[in-house]
Amino acid sequence: KETETGQPTLTLNKLVTGSTMKAGTMSPRSVVKGEDWLPCEDGGACGPEMPSFLPALLLEALGYPWGLAAVAACKGWRRQGERIFRRELAELRSVIHCEARYLGLPSTTKSTISIAFSPDNATFASTHGDHTVKVVDFATGRVEATLVGHPRTPWTVKFHPFDGDLLASGCLGFEARIWKVSSRTCVARAEFDRAIISLSFHPSGDILAIAAGNCVYLWSYGIGAPPLREFTQSYPIRCLRFLPVKDASSVIVGAANGVSNHLQHHQRGRHRPTFQLVLCDLDLDAARQGARDALAAGPPRSQRDPRVLVPVAGTGRAISRFPRTVVKHALFYNDGGFDLSPCGTFLCSCADLWVPDDDDEQDDVDDHGGEPPASAVTIPTRRRG
Repeated sequence: KETETGQPTLTLNKLVTGSTMKAGTMSPRSVVKGEDWLPCEDGGACGPEMPSFLPALLLEALGYPWGLAAVAACKGWRRQGERIFRRELAELRSVIHCEARYLGLPSTTKSTISIAFSPDNATFASTHGDHTVKVVDFATGRVEATLVGHPRTPWTVKFHPFDGDLLASGCLGFEARIWKVSSRTCVARAEFDRAIISLSFHPSGDILAIAAGNCVYLWSYGIGAPPLREFTQSYPIRCLRFLPVKDASSVIVGAANGVSNHLQHHQRGRHRPTFQLVLCDLDLDAARQGARDALAAGPPRSQRDPRVLVPVAGTGRAISRFPRTVVKHALFYNDGGFDLSPCGTFLCSCADLWVPDDDDEQDDVDDHGGEPPASAVTIPTRRRG
């Protein structure tokens, strides 16, 4: 973000407990506590008790046994409501009780594209329009290192899963780099034929997955092997992520949902590209063996710079060709648009739940000469979300 004076900044937010909140800073959405609130496990207040006159009123209105059944149902609903309200209140507190401050960056810094935290959460790396990657101490806000070398804007950055001194970045100039933060040096480089849109370290730390164009590459950078093309989609890939669990055997890939539909909606002024998140099985042993074979054959080098590796075709066995759909219509700008829980069980992403009306569906058929678009699916015509 830029301030009124044009100085580039980042905003640091810190969530604090309600006891440290200053007076007069509550959000308009805040709920005012009353005397009839229930005590929470943390000593706060959670919700109102069921009025004492309600059971008697139900018994008088419905008689026996329907009155008793209604009272029991109300108590069950009340307990469930209390549990839901406690969770909502905890979420509301985390949003309301927030402190923020601006982090000043050098005057040469341009827009900020992507941010990633180190494994110990002590530092974070950010990519910028001045073609640099900056590593910042989160506690002090001081820029610890500026990594220079990308020919164009770095679009994505990821820290090594357990070594905070290593990070990977990929830029719009078709280049991926592995950096050593302490020495501010690039220790490995690879050149592709498309912009690097997303990166993901395998939890084991020895393989880096790279999304470039409509392909996914697996790079065993530590042994000097070239990136191997192991997965190809019909449409551009926007993001990928290994499941964050030890010996992860799956990777999530997000690819566009058909270019023709995007152009069609753009002509009507409703351009809303969506992406399909799919779960692919991963054979880690096949990926490592393929890297060793490619290294033994002699890794190809860039003609422009002999120190730069170029990708080669893999065996195609490392990533399954039969993925399972997780989210059909996800929305995101870059690979920061979705995330996985540390346990690898839950996925968080923005999703497009808008369903076209019957008239819009008829227009789709007419525009394709009486045939439905290739990416069309049969879904209920009910609005949700």
